[in-house]
Amino acid sequence: MGRVAEHQDSAFIAAHVAIEAASELLRFKREGFAIGLHPFGDPEPVAQLAEALLRTARVEADLFPGRDGEDQSYREALGQLASACANFLYDQCPGSALLLAGGPMEIPESEVPY
Repeated sequence: MGRVAEHQDSAFIAAHVAIEAASELLRFKREGFAIGLHPFGDPEPVAQLAEALLRTARVEADLFPGRDGEDQSYREALGQLASACANFLYDQCPGSALLLAGGPMEIPESEVPY
């Protein structure tokens, strides 16, 4: 599988996860709390959106044409965003499918605080 095809797959997964999060947010708008004092069902939309954002930032950073200093600054900002999402998922969502996945978009050890 080529680099672009791998990123297309990751973008598709990001879209799917973001849609699931949006569905839960809309359910909350319509129905209120999911169970007791918990506003959202499982999985939490925050974790889903963090995963979607992480995948999207990685695709953008890897495929963004880096021709000048401004582009490099944007790519670095995307890397910081991806790292923040990875840290959140690692710290708050240890059972995240993204962390357990062994695919090409697995979080590299350099982004996960051990």
